[in-house]
Amino acid sequence: MERELTAVRLKYDMLFNQVATQGAAATARAAEMGEEAFRLPNGELMTAEKFMERNKMLTETRGSLERSEVKNRKILEENTQLKKEMGLVVNETRR
Repeated sequence: MERELTAVRLKYDMLFNQVATQGAAATARAAEMGEEAFRLPNGELMTAEKFMERNKMLTETRGSLERSEVKNRKILEENTQLKKEMGLVVNETRR
C-alpha cells in the first residue's frame, strides 16, 4: 500500500506541476479545446478542477487508511494481550 501511495503521490505531483507550469502551451490548448487542460495517456482531459477533486479524494482515502491502521494496531495489541491471558488461564487450569 505504501508503495502504491508513493507512486500515486508522485504521479499527482507531476500532474500538478504540469498543470501549474504549462505556460504558452496551455494558452494554445485553451484556444483549441475551450479550456485549460492536458490530455492524459488514456485520452482523458485533466483540468485543474478535476485534479483538485482527485487530490481531495486521495487525501480522504489516505486519512481513512491511517485511521484503519490505527484501529487494526489496537485490535492486534488487544489480541496479543488476550492470548497471553488465555495461556496463563490454561496453565493454571492444568495445574
